[in-house]
Amino acid sequence: MDDRIRRAIAGDTDSLGQLLFDYHDRLTQRIAGKLSPQMRAAIDPDDVVQQTFIEAFRDIGRFQADSDRAFYAWLEKIAQNRLLDMVRARKSKKRGGDRRQVDNRAAGQTSSIADLFDVLSAKLPTPSRNVARHEGVQALQVHLASLPEEYREVIRLRHLEGLSLEEVAVATGQTIPAVRGLLYRGKKKLRAAMGRSSLWLSKK
Repeated sequence: MDDRIRRAIAGDTDSLGQLLFDYHDRLTQRIAGKLSPQMRAAIDPDDVVQQTFIEAFRDIGRFQADSDRAFYAWLEKIAQNRLLDMVRARKSKKRGGDRRQVDNRAAGQTSSIADLFDVLSAKLPTPSRNVARHEGVQALQVHLASLPEEYREVIRLRHLEGLSLEEVAVATGQTIPAVRGLLYRGKKKLRAAMGRSSLWLSKK
């Protein structure tokens, strides 16, 4: 069994990050294959993967591994459950007449992990900036999932949903200065994580 699985279970977040990065494409393709053409306009496989990674960071200590295959099966089960949740939520909103999210996604009005990577990469050390953009975006998705919820939520609302500072403050029940502070510290944590991951990304 991959030693990184044992280290991840023991609490090594960098080892878990490497594992999730390695399975990113495979898991994304698996989820995409389960979406009907109609649901693809409303559900992005990356959103499912993001929720899967968040749950993996939260629950890895309870995972009982006996093989590399078991680890991926665990991730796939989480992803399947999160996908079902999103499908149910979308059908419920559709019945209620809420089509804003579908329309916004189709119109390209939401931001993306790639946009956030561009924001962060300008201030990364040179070795981190030299990581291939595709790999950097995947690594960022992993690191975003590893953040404490208070940081992850303001970054998601501000940079992925495109809300204003005022809107983020209202959505989170925070003051605008508090939101600014969380954004600053959250992005600082992401840059530090990206700097660490550039060392193992460059070996792929």
